Amino acid sequence: MAVEATAIPTIFVPIEGEACEPIWQILRAEIARQQRNGGQVRPAVARAVERLRKGAQDHLTLQAMFAREHVSGPVTNITPESATSELISTNELADRLHVTPTHARRLARDAGIEPAARNAWRPVDADQLVTQRGHQR
Repeated sequence: MAVEATAIPTIFVPIEGEACEPIWQILRAEIARQQRNGGQVRPAVARAVERLRKGAQDHLTLQAMFAREHVSGPVTNITPESATSELISTNELADRLHVTPTHARRLARDAGIEPAARNAWRPVDADQLVTQRGHQR
């Protein structure tokens, strides 16, 4: 008689980011205690604990990023949507400078120019960089 494996349904439980770390700490300590006593951890339990660890790490990373934003200025410093329509892409900046996009980002960083948004630059900053670059050639 052949035995067929049946898939056991996976259950997802949403856990808030700030709760992941304390839950992970408790489970990690319990697993360590079991292992010291010769017990083994089932693979599904190990995967769940690893997901909690990852969730805790992601939450702490986001907290740190959010804290840095508050130190650098209030959220009201976000460029208005009307102004972002006038931005140029990194590819356009690279074309103006006759370099690769990676090199264009590096040149801007070295000149102290920050992107206005991800992969977007203020035209005035691009013009300044092109002018600086023209004087260096």
